[in-house]
Formats: sequence, structure tokens, C-alpha cells
Amino acid sequence: MADAVKNDWRSGQLIIIPDAWRDASLWSDIQAETQDGIEAALQAMYAALLQQPLSPQLVKLVWEIETHLEGIQRGC
Repeated sequence: MADAVKNDWRSGQLIIIPDAWRDASLWSDIQAETQDGIEAALQAMYAALLQQPLSPQLVKLVWEIETHLEGIQRGC
């Protein structure tokens, strides 16, 4: 059913289905497909975000934190 919906309707269109046509799994199917789409979009966004270089200020902050943690581990 999910494939049929994908083929017939463009993303963002509102689909209205009369109560008489609904079966017990229709809402679950719509929710599952929507959640899958959101998950895929978020994964793509996060993957792209992780490819971005850190700003010089963040690089310096990371270095300072790592140096501090190394000092704590050595007991300095």
C-alpha cells in the first residue's frame, strides 16, 4: 500500500480518505512511511553536518579540552 501512495501522490499533498474506506492498518501505514521519510532526511542532514569543518575557535576549544583531560589523567 505504501508504494501505491508514493506512486500516486507527490510529497506534501494532503490525502483525505473517507472513514468508510479506512481499514485498521491504514493510519499505521501512513505513520510508518512518514517516520521513515523523516528518519532518512535527518540522517542525510546529520551526515552533511558532520562533513563540515570546525571553526578555528572550536578547534582551539577542542585542543584545550583534550590538553586539560590529558593533564588530569597524568595527575598534573
